[in-house]
Amino acid sequence: MILAAEDSIKHSIEKSFATAIQQRWNIETPQLALTIKPWSLFSLSDAPRFNTKVKEKRENTWYLFLQIFANSNTTNYYNVNGSRSGTLDVKCKVVRFDDSVILDKKLLVKLNTDNQPSDQVSLKGLPAYPSTYAKAFDTIAAAIFLQDDVTERNISLKPACIFSDTKFDQPPLTQLEFKNDNLYIENATEPQFSFHVPDPTYVKTKTKDNTGGNIANGTIALFTGLSVNKKKTFDYLADFPFETHDSSVYHCFIHFSEVMIAEIDRDKEKDAGGNVSYSLHSSGFSNRWRKTDPGIENFVTLKGDTLITFKMKFAPGDEYKTYTRFWDGSDSSTISDLPEKWRIKRNKDNVTLEGTMEGVAFHMQSSKEFTEKRFYFNDKPAMITYGSDAPIRAILFQPLSEQQIKLFTILSSIPYSYFNTLQDDEY
Repeated sequence: MILAAEDSIKHSIEKSFATAIQQRWNIETPQLALTIKPWSLFSLSDAPRFNTKVKEKRENTWYLFLQIFANSNTTNYYNVNGSRSGTLDVKCKVVRFDDSVILDKKLLVKLNTDNQPSDQVSLKGLPAYPSTYAKAFDTIAAAIFLQDDVTERNISLKPACIFSDTKFDQPPLTQLEFKNDNLYIENATEPQFSFHVPDPTYVKTKTKDNTGGNIANGTIALFTGLSVNKKKTFDYLADFPFETHDSSVYHCFIHFSEVMIAEIDRDKEKDAGGNVSYSLHSSGFSNRWRKTDPGIENFVTLKGDTLITFKMKFAPGDEYKTYTRFWDGSDSSTISDLPEKWRIKRNKDNVTLEGTMEGVAFHMQSSKEFTEKRFYFNDKPAMITYGSDAPIRAILFQPLSEQQIKLFTILSSIPYSYFNTLQDDEY
């Protein structure tokens, strides 16, 4: 709806249907007026009623009824791979003044928005890049008025992504190109190397019951009847392995905690004599958030030797304030000014690593939803990687050894957002 309500896109959609009608019957339609209405969250039906009745009909007149319903439960559904899919239910009926039916058509449209490139930040408020969304209605209108045997359409759309210029502290020295998927990371440029990346393992190291706090909360619930929470914390050590072609394995170890919450409620009971008693019951524990301790050291090892030690902390980012343009993530001709109403209102937290790499002080700073990670040696730019899950390219600012590039690649491939999550967190 946020796109269809935009005047330029609305007029484009109107034109799509007017053109298809003209091609079908060689007639010019009066000016169409697309109306956008939100469907009530409290409605009992899955779709609004399709009303095709006219109270006062005129002779020699055709009546066109058209309804496009975007199901709010599926329009912005995120798939496992990050792409989005949704459906449009389209109903169209054309009748003469004498109630004879000229056209009666239903069409199910499946909209699939490509996943944004891994080095791009998605505009999650938009279902797709606006012009590709509007263009889709050419296909929809043609399927209704020009293709009688078509009842379903699959349409691919381009994503809407933030466009921001990259600024460097100093001139780049060289660029690296990577290939990666869920199992492999390969540096296709010199120095060539690759990693096989198995799933990480997690070892529980400690359980904290918060006994004193839970007893206090239980007392509050018993005496006041208010619902309160009890908490349990589990400490873990995550092991991310990166296997090389010669069977050597780098391990990146990260400490984190999972906080579980259960609700405590008071039950009121009355016996046969009218005596009232109270008891407590609690729900099962559920995972509420995941966090790291910025004071604990994490590390990367190879064959038992520690190559990197680092501390990790998260902090809110405010880059969204600088986002003023957007595009489809690949075609520079699509770069446009970003309207205020479509802008991102906040960022995911950024992560900072500070420690030593082979005895040299380094730090890493993420930005742009973890799609950009900047590395420094002794506060001097060393390398920038681009890619949210693993690097797809990197820029070097000083000569680095193959080992240093490998270690930066490993640190660029850790899913940092996993360690800093809240239940039902949305961006």
